[in-house]
Amino acid sequence: MELPIEMRSYIVPDVTNDEKSSMAEKATLFSELSRKEIELLAEHMHVCEAGQGIAILKEGERGGYLCVLISGRLDVYKESGSGQSRKISTVRPGRAIGEMSLIDGQAYSATVLATEPVKLLVLAQNDFINVSRRYPRLGLKLLWRISRLVSLRLRQTSAGLTEHLEG
Repeated sequence: MELPIEMRSYIVPDVTNDEKSSMAEKATLFSELSRKEIELLAEHMHVCEAGQGIAILKEGERGGYLCVLISGRLDVYKESGSGQSRKISTVRPGRAIGEMSLIDGQAYSATVLATEPVKLLVLAQNDFINVSRRYPRLGLKLLWRISRLVSLRLRQTSAGLTEHLEG
């Protein structure tokens, strides 16, 4: 299980698979998975903690990991064409970030900052690939859930853009 260097310093050691599974059960992204599937997935996840002000994801940097917020709060910022950063949303426990980069390995589309101390479950891209190869049905279910999440966010963005253009 290899996390990018920037996340390794935040790993909480000695978290049991049962503890990770219990955390994952509370995540919206995993709501349609069985307990057994969550346990299999949890074997490939890390628990990370970061303090207030830490950038969990940085816009423009290549990533390759998905984070599920377990506790705390995150703010999402997007840079404008002029280079100014604007808050576009707040992430609450149970929600996921970094899902696009998990799938495509491309740079993050926004910066995500911890607005208070946070605990995250983290799934690296290579671990997602390994889970999908070892447990194809689980991999397909995860990919389906991530696709639905990305679709929902695209619809929300499109609606917001339409409002902006009409306003």
